[in-house]
Amino acid sequence: MLRRQDWHDRLLHGSDYPLPGVLPLVRLPQLVRAGVLDESHVAPLGALRDHHPLMFDLALKRLARWQGQALGASVYGTARHFGPAPA
Repeated sequence: MLRRQDWHDRLLHGSDYPLPGVLPLVRLPQLVRAGVLDESHVAPLGALRDHHPLMFDLALKRLARWQGQALGASVYGTARHFGPAPA
């Protein structure tokens, strides 16, 4: 998904809450070993997960990288999916 930049305009960020708050489902050290997450992000993300699972989910997605590729900004710009604001 991270490498498929051509898909990013079709993606819409959302959360799988409550899954981000279920600790065994997202193992940060495993993501480091897989090369998706930098080790320096583990402690701050762990603290964020304890405080605010939804913000953790967003931060994790923003920090995830695979071979230099990340989710594009268009994934997080959701307003385009809902049309113009009512007058």
